[in-house]
Amino acid sequence: GLSLGLALGAEAFAWAQEDSETSPWGSPAAAIARGDAVLAAAPKDKAAAAEAVRWYKLALARQPLQRATLQKLAPALEAAGDWEGGLRALTLATRVHPTLPWVHRDHARLLRRLGELEASRAAWRRALACDLPDGVEEELVQEALRGPGDAATIAGRVLPERADRLTTGAKILEAEGQQDE
Repeated sequence: GLSLGLALGAEAFAWAQEDSETSPWGSPAAAIARGDAVLAAAPKDKAAAAEAVRWYKLALARQPLQRATLQKLAPALEAAGDWEGGLRALTLATRVHPTLPWVHRDHARLLRRLGELEASRAAWRRALACDLPDGVEEELVQEALRGPGDAATIAGRVLPERADRLTTGAKILEAEGQQDE
């Protein structure tokens, strides 16, 4: 009886800690899930975005510098009206995880939305310099090549000196040139 009660009490305590809004010992995944749920319920609501930010920051307190959490925090901050905070979160992610293309890609996208085209192109260059999983190279190169200006000039700024990226970029530019004719 007593051992069963202690076991159930320990399990209930562990569950409460995992889902607690203030516990530093809880699960970062639980906090992330709550932030995701808040955003999913009201994706365009500034107050919901601010609530999601709170959950993502709690997840980071529980597991600092987690790439996925930083990448979720940035758009939530942006949706809450804190563009600078989103930019800081992604800048931190690129410094902590410099070999992962996704943080550079998200950084480039945010910089583009902010109108910082040259900084965005530099971030795209860093993203494309990383090793990419199969099946995403063409899509990312195509996205990196978008924007105002001469396509060849943009390619020179976003494509790193890697044969695979240069070849993909050339194929995309050639296909777009044929469509224009």
